Amino acid sequence: DALAVLVAYLPLTGLAFGLSDLVVGNHAPPLEVAGYRYFLPHFLLGGLLTAWAAARLAARRGAVVGALVAAPALCAGLFDLALVDPTFARAGTGFHYEGYNFRSASKALLGKKNGLSQPEVVAYAERYPPPHRQDLYVGFGYHHALKATQRTPAPASPDVPAVLAGYPARFAPELARGVGHYLRELSRYVPDRVPDVHAQLAAWHAAGEPWLADVVDGFCQHWDFLLESRSAAQIEENGTWRRGAPAGLQPAFAAGQGRLAGRLLRRGIPAERARVEAELAALERGLRPAYLAGLGRGLADGGRVPALAPGLEELVPDLAERAAVTAAFEAEADRVFGPARP
Repeated sequence: DALAVLVAYLPLTGLAFGLSDLVVGNHAPPLEVAGYRYFLPHFLLGGLLTAWAAARLAARRGAVVGALVAAPALCAGLFDLALVDPTFARAGTGFHYEGYNFRSASKALLGKKNGLSQPEVVAYAERYPPPHRQDLYVGFGYHHALKATQRTPAPASPDVPAVLAGYPARFAPELARGVGHYLRELSRYVPDRVPDVHAQLAAWHAAGEPWLADVVDGFCQHWDFLLESRSAAQIEENGTWRRGAPAGLQPAFAAGQGRLAGRLLRRGIPAERARVEAELAALERGLRPAYLAGLGRGLADGGRVPALAPGLEELVPDLAERAAVTAAFEAEADRVFGPARP
């Protein structure tokens, strides 16, 4: 009778789930796998059932037969051995992930439970060195835009001046980029709002809003850690949004595309370099200066070391254009990290 629970658990759960309208997790990429944590009881009971079966067979037919039954379940855990570094060159690998999205920490600082005033939030942000400090301000912009639009009964657009208010002016570009991140996530996960986003960007452009270029810059980036498997789609979507924008707004989109390209080049993944080369080759000539300026800023996002992406000469063979990339790189690095030491 006790084993009936172990045996029947999975089919009964699958039947109940199939008859319901439940959604497993509904997590956004790249964390779709987080939804499967709801199956942990199944894995627990499956492990117990495997152990019981292996023990019974070992007692009746010998240890070898029991080990053969248990072996597949045990081998499933071998992937954990990838965390072991016998050279100790990278100690503590199992305690953290590379590529942490530090922007997400902003949500905690703005949370109601912490009850922090805006000056206190700014004081906390100032404790962090660049570029983490800038990442926090991007996150502040995102979450302020998200909260403000969620509080309204009808769909509303972010009030960018309200988002910028009260924060140090030097972080206005990051805050505005956070608003752009929000609009991109909104258009991605609520497709019905895509026309609204198009209309809002066009309205801001017609009004000559000074922060719009930074909003568009953030709009062209990816809020989460961008997997290589998704970078091609991000590049393609950016091009589609740029072509659908008013002519006067397209340079801002090209600059945002360039920043993303610089970030991708800095990662050094050959497939992504090929995508950047194809994007740059297909770009209208008049948009190249804006794109290359964004490229330089994207290369500076991680700091001055390494200074510029290997192979920049091949990507941008024209000396004047390459000088423009370098100038944008230095200006952005100075803005974020401070002037370079002589």
